[in-house]
Amino acid sequence: MEGQFKLMTSWLKKIIQVIIIALLWTILINPGDLNGDTILRWKMTQSFWTNAQEVAVDPNYKPQDRELGLGVVGKDGTRRIAYDSGQSLLMLPGDWLGTKIRPLFPKMASSGEPYLVQWLTINLLIFVPLNVALAVSCFWLIRSFGFNNNIASLSSIGWFLGTTVLHYAQLHQQNNQILLFVILGYSSIMNFMQSKKDGFLTLSGLSLGIAFLIRFTSIIHGFTAFIFLLGCLFYEKYNLRKVLTSSLLWIVGFLPVAFLAKYIDYLRFGFWSFKSGYAVAAQMGSDAIYAHLPPRPPGFPFINPPHVGIIGVLLSLEKSIFIYDPLLLPCIILGIIFWKKISPYIQLYLISCIFNLTLHIALTSKLFFWHGDGAWGARYHVTSVHLLLIPLTAILIDNILSNKGWKKWGLKTILAGAIVVQIASISLMYHTETSDKFRLGKRFENILCLGQASPETSSFCQYSPQFQRNLSQKISPLPFNYARFRLNRKLIFMVWGLALITAMITTTFWFVLEL
Repeated sequence: MEGQFKLMTSWLKKIIQVIIIALLWTILINPGDLNGDTILRWKMTQSFWTNAQEVAVDPNYKPQDRELGLGVVGKDGTRRIAYDSGQSLLMLPGDWLGTKIRPLFPKMASSGEPYLVQWLTINLLIFVPLNVALAVSCFWLIRSFGFNNNIASLSSIGWFLGTTVLHYAQLHQQNNQILLFVILGYSSIMNFMQSKKDGFLTLSGLSLGIAFLIRFTSIIHGFTAFIFLLGCLFYEKYNLRKVLTSSLLWIVGFLPVAFLAKYIDYLRFGFWSFKSGYAVAAQMGSDAIYAHLPPRPPGFPFINPPHVGIIGVLLSLEKSIFIYDPLLLPCIILGIIFWKKISPYIQLYLISCIFNLTLHIALTSKLFFWHGDGAWGARYHVTSVHLLLIPLTAILIDNILSNKGWKKWGLKTILAGAIVVQIASISLMYHTETSDKFRLGKRFENILCLGQASPETSSFCQYSPQFQRNLSQKISPLPFNYARFRLNRKLIFMVWGLALITAMITTTFWFVLEL
């Protein structure tokens, strides 16, 4: 009894450490508003509970290109944003509360961006907790694979800060929300294998169904997680009846949410279709509002030779998964070296994740936007990379703890270098280097430019004086955007600076002490 109490105390202590560090960093890097595609999904959120129009267009407006913000013609002739509904539903409680409390903050409401109160509420009440939950879910999965509490806690924070998970904790695309529910799906499978409680199978299917609700292509995550389940069942030599029963329990969790996703699409677009938001957006080719524009090429959007998307994701300077997630290559090498020593469950998981990444690369290889447009890294593939890195990061941490001398310091340097790269990714606004091929290199150059007394005269800061003056305003973390809120700027910077120092000291001290 005493041993169980000590074990529970150790587990709780480590969970609290993970929550505190993840919470500090998530709040520190939060921009305080919404941007990009998330604003379009927020317009869907508003429509869900206020019946507001998702898209309002002047009948005489002639767009210069096919703007996603104009949506597509949906049910009853109304225009709808051509996206999946899951993220919009997640934002709904925060948007509702933000709307209710908005009159309490008249200065923010009159700042020139009247929805900042709602956006801030969504950030702090929805996205921050979900990203903290993401770090905790990583801890849970690593523990499920048999690593101890210390390795699980260090690995989950190393994974959170040392991969593009950190960037997408700041830029609220769908990635981290999908990742959260996919991890919960895998963790539930592992907990079923350990506890034999059938409820975990239904929970796994439900979690993967929510991921599908958020983004249609998460059907790949559901498929590969189901393959992982089958692999675990066959490894444990379950008979055919038990395999079928377990599969049915998983499907019982998945199908209702998948049906809900398609039913919501029916309500919005007026027809049943097993299509993604982008497939629905193919209507944009025949939409009357674009009649004056040149027709799209045949087969759009699958118009590239497959090698373009495959080579681009793997080897290109602007989008390679090995550049923007520099932990990936050394961790894969470690996985190969220690393959025979890791548990069969981890082996099955890694195989399913490699299959997952392969399917995503194949799916997007011919897309003209395989690169995720202006996103940091290969946005459509990084979730697969994040999944792959969860146990591999634990193997890395395990080797740091078990080695001495140059091996230990070499592995520490790899982890520290990965964290530096990700800190750079969240230091400036994500689109600062959109047009540059090697964005990561240009990012470090821009950070150095910020420290120049006269950057416009620098030999490598080749920007116009106006852009250079504005570059400091493109710093991304929360208080820099809060300057628009007409609040007490000095107080904001003081509080944020104190929190930054606390996060840096806490994280550094913890890693140094534990590693």
